[in-house]
Amino acid sequence: MAAGKTRKKLNTKGSRSSGGGGSTITYGPLNPPTGGSNGDYYISSELGINIWLKDSGSWSLLFSLETTNIDLDSLTTSVYQNQYYNIVSGPTTFLPGGVSAVRVQALSNDTADTPGVFDNNAEAFVTAVGQYVPCTYDVANNTLVAIIEQEFLIIDDGATTLFITPIKDCFAGVTYSIGLTGSNTPYEVTASSSCWTTNTIIIGGSARNDTGDPTFAYGEIGGANQLFISIWNASGLFDEPKGFCHGITFKTITLIT
Repeated sequence: MAAGKTRKKLNTKGSRSSGGGGSTITYGPLNPPTGGSNGDYYISSELGINIWLKDSGSWSLLFSLETTNIDLDSLTTSVYQNQYYNIVSGPTTFLPGGVSAVRVQALSNDTADTPGVFDNNAEAFVTAVGQYVPCTYDVANNTLVAIIEQEFLIIDDGATTLFITPIKDCFAGVTYSIGLTGSNTPYEVTASSSCWTTNTIIIGGSARNDTGDPTFAYGEIGGANQLFISIWNASGLFDEPKGFCHGITFKTITLIT
């Protein structure tokens, strides 16, 4: 091979592959390659796609599409820099309620004396949402903070039109309805499944009513699938009829810890 060229080894079984210049590379899917020469790179597709590079006598992981599960009672499992891992509950140590896995990236290899270091900027798989959401996670102490944000628009013309529509929502498959039980009462917003907890806060938006006065939304949690949204005017009085407002927005922020 000409000087300066990079040698490529492709392996789909993770067993053995020939390196350039007669050098042999051996690879097991749970360990870095061994052998080879500086400048070699190695691609394995046995447990996903992993690309390794040998430089200064050591192999390092450049890129990985595989995600290996590590439970919280087995954090001594070998980890490699730049690889992604799913942290899951172990037999005796559990993730926070409602979180089934946390996807983290290793910032360093582990050694016999030092465990691997993980990036605190991670993603938590929230069961109620059915997807990963950004979070901060301290693997060593098993502490997590994730935020689920929603935003809604209420339209009310005071006559025939009253509806709610999500502007931003990561709860897959959840539908929302809105109603009133009488005059001088808040809107009742109902979700088709549980979305909100005691760690949910409501941030009200503002608008102007037909007379040009500012109005503000104020919310309270009625239950896991119910919110009460009130509209107040600039004088601090409950705004009736609400049709004067026509439209207003509000946000919910749910903290998972």
